[in-house]
Amino acid sequence: MEVVDDNTGTADALALVKDKIMTDFIVISCDLLTSLIPHQFLDMHRSEDPTVTALFFEPTKSEGGPFGSSKVKEVTQFVGIDASNSQLVYLDNSDDMDSDEFSLRISLLAKHPVLNVSRLLQDAHLYVFKRWVIDLISVVSNKRTMASIKEHVLPLLVKSQHQRVLADREGVTKAVEMAMATNPSTQKLALGLSTTQHPDINKTDGGQWKSPVSCKAIVLPKEIYCGRANTIPNYFELNRH
Repeated sequence: MEVVDDNTGTADALALVKDKIMTDFIVISCDLLTSLIPHQFLDMHRSEDPTVTALFFEPTKSEGGPFGSSKVKEVTQFVGIDASNSQLVYLDNSDDMDSDEFSLRISLLAKHPVLNVSRLLQDAHLYVFKRWVIDLISVVSNKRTMASIKEHVLPLLVKSQHQRVLADREGVTKAVEMAMATNPSTQKLALGLSTTQHPDINKTDGGQWKSPVSCKAIVLPKEIYCGRANTIPNYFELNRH
């Protein structure tokens, strides 16, 4: 067990214990309460084996969601999910709770024509990550703020799926290459990135770059209860269930 300061961000906390984590890992908030059976979430992750799988849910109004009654509200987050394969392709945080405006790249829409964007979804703070993501956090934190999983790590991974320059500049590509060199289990990923393999392995249709990053989103159906006791009103609401 590692004890960190209360003001330590979630990504910073991971960096502090990086030497103790040797495999892919789970991050879960201590204030999360859900009736989701854990192995269901993990099985969904195993079936796709992405870089990260994140859990989202739609809170009730009384739980302080985007339109909730809680006086302490989280920043509005626009979440874009490809309806065809549950790929998490867009994240944008807005300080304006009433804002309905967000921007999308034309190239993103071209790749994901069936894209559902919502600001009703809330991040449950339950993730499964590849081990190399911790190394990425350490590298990027030397250049800029990388304190929060929700605000910094997850958006970077999501953007790196589509922006090659960003992935190279921030060290995402290098982190994957280092993981391939040290972990034999990444052989499949190594073949996917190899420039000596058949074009169908490492390129998408049209000869476009294929990112080594894959982000998946699982949205809980409303019949599965989920909530977070991250505010006093939310805590009281959870005790009603």
